[in-house]
Amino acid sequence: MANLQQNKIWRNLAGQRPVPDDRLGAEPTHLGQNLFHLFPAMVKTAIVLSREPDVSFGFINLIWAPAFSILLIAYSINFIRTADPITRKVLVMGILFGTSLAGFYGLFFGHHSFLVRYLFPLSPILLFLTCAMFTATFRKTAKSRLAWLGRGLRLFIIIILVWFHYQIYNTTVLWTADQSYFKRVDWVAQNLPAETWVGGFHTGVLGYFHDKTINLSGRVNPQALEARLQGHLTQYILDSEISYLVDEWRFIKQCNQNRHLAPHFELVHQDTDNNIGVLRRITPPAKATDG
Repeated sequence: MANLQQNKIWRNLAGQRPVPDDRLGAEPTHLGQNLFHLFPAMVKTAIVLSREPDVSFGFINLIWAPAFSILLIAYSINFIRTADPITRKVLVMGILFGTSLAGFYGLFFGHHSFLVRYLFPLSPILLFLTCAMFTATFRKTAKSRLAWLGRGLRLFIIIILVWFHYQIYNTTVLWTADQSYFKRVDWVAQNLPAETWVGGFHTGVLGYFHDKTINLSGRVNPQALEARLQGHLTQYILDSEISYLVDEWRFIKQCNQNRHLAPHFELVHQDTDNNIGVLRRITPPAKATDG
């Protein structure tokens, strides 16, 4: 569904009806689009890792993540019943806040890739409740016939945490997509002067290392957002000081095939293995020509 929405965006570049990017929240794809990803995101938020791992197991998300979340919710309700008044108020406020966030981002807003970031404010209370739930389970099973359950749970937690961290630090498993961002940074640093203006949709990493970077997605550039919503993004690009478009190959390919941009840019670099494409402007900015 996200790919369909991206295609709509780039059809807008060809002069068709403007379609806002669903990641900006201006036009969600459909109600409840993030519900399938909500529980895994809550699990990742609860264990507070230094970097968000991809814990998508396909349909198994329908089993393990909701099961963990339901256990945590059930324990939280029981914990609130037995807690002192101050703790009870704090937990109730946290749960209401968490329910509001989960409901809003799960039903109405944003792309599932960012759910962990949206839910991150819940990490302190979720971490506290998770640790409290496991501790209580260990204590109750330590001197009973279910002692094996406590030991098995400890082993399971260790295995899960080791697996998460393996995915975090194993670049061949998790960072494959991220490497393309740094490959773009390397290409710009090696081939362009520091004063060259560069444009792109995915400019977070590139903009950090190259000051003269113009974001075209509208996420951090109000002028680009306004141009996209009004259907004038191509004109915005042509009027800007952008000398190079540097981005994922699929976007650069579509720009190169666009009837408005193609006469003004030429393809100078294509690296599909590293998901990089570069277009160079061959005409002066439109405003400079008008002047």
